[in-house]
Amino acid sequence: MEERMPASRLDAILITSAHPESLAEFYQKGFELEEPRLHGPDHLGLNLSNTYLGFDRTNETALASSGSISIWFKVPDIEATFARLVGLGAKVKYAPTTEESPGEILAMLYDPDGNSVGLISAA
Repeated sequence: MEERMPASRLDAILITSAHPESLAEFYQKGFELEEPRLHGPDHLGLNLSNTYLGFDRTNETALASSGSISIWFKVPDIEATFARLVGLGAKVKYAPTTEESPGEILAMLYDPDGNSVGLISAA
């Protein structure tokens, strides 16, 4: 059977937040990314290699704190990234461990809005 490349690819992730500027800064500093750019009064974002990470303002507190998204990042130094995110206020679900997935180191935190942020690194 011939393997086909998918016709679609993930292009953007948008996170709704009551405080999009501070949430964008959390991701920018935590993952050492480019400065976020404003695109109107209620949206800003930045690029992660080939995926756009955007932040939309909402006035609905229930939506902003639902924590319904989980984003995973493959990182070269999981310990340093983990420490940076904790220093920026992330809450720890579990620290870097090899017990979750053999051959990889995984960690899980929560961003300031309660969204899950996973880290993956080679063991």
